[in-house]
Amino acid sequence: MKRAFQFVVFIILFKGCGVISFAWATEAEHISLPLDGGCILRLGWGDWPPYQTLIDDEPKGIQIDLIKQIAHEADCKLTFKLQSFTQNQEGIKNGTIDITLDTTVTPERSQYGYFSEPYRNEVLALYVRPEFIEACQTDSIRSLVKNGLRLGVTRDNIYGETLALVQADPELNQKLVYRDLNTHHFTLLKQNKIDGLVEDPMVMAYSLRHDSAIGQLEVCRVTVSSSSVSLMFSKKTISQELVARFNKALKKIKSQKDYKKNWSWSID
Repeated sequence: MKRAFQFVVFIILFKGCGVISFAWATEAEHISLPLDGGCILRLGWGDWPPYQTLIDDEPKGIQIDLIKQIAHEADCKLTFKLQSFTQNQEGIKNGTIDITLDTTVTPERSQYGYFSEPYRNEVLALYVRPEFIEACQTDSIRSLVKNGLRLGVTRDNIYGETLALVQADPELNQKLVYRDLNTHHFTLLKQNKIDGLVEDPMVMAYSLRHDSAIGQLEVCRVTVSSSSVSLMFSKKTISQELVARFNKALKKIKSQKDYKKNWSWSID
């Protein structure tokens, strides 16, 4: 009888890449390797136009351009893996990706990931069907959900304290409609299975402009959250030295004219 053996290779990772000094890996496993003094990093990202989307099988968008500029300045190259936000968090936790985007710093995430300095500010607003807009001007999100608003939320997203209090209430949390991708909420809107969702205004404007079947939605007076987001790095594959290198690159990029032109609205 023939036996199939899985060979384990001992790889020394050089300090120039900023990853741990030693690691074990199978043949199929990717490890960030030195590249002319730089490194190759696996970036997990999600489809979220106009910030980032897949066009002709290539990741495109203003946020993709930004992360490429930062990585280039840090002397690193990127490979891209398209998956959900939840999968990206799992990938950071277990080391199957090295870096991801759009992440709010939390104590729980800090247990398995390092964070860059913030690279933009994120605003999230509540959008509802027209029949809810009057109540939306006076009622809290808690009251709206309690009184029947079917609210779509994305798993593992951080929505700020206002919605966190709703999620912490078991009775109200059961009323929320959870999905893995924000695009799933647009499908639910078309199917009349939710009445509202929380979204970035730029993403919402883009989506409504490109898909009229979503229906009429109006923005609520309440801002669900406004907070900074950072790049997140896996503690399993990335060192603090490399994070510092990215911070240095980010600082330089943020001083440039193109950054101020494209992202001035998101700077604190």
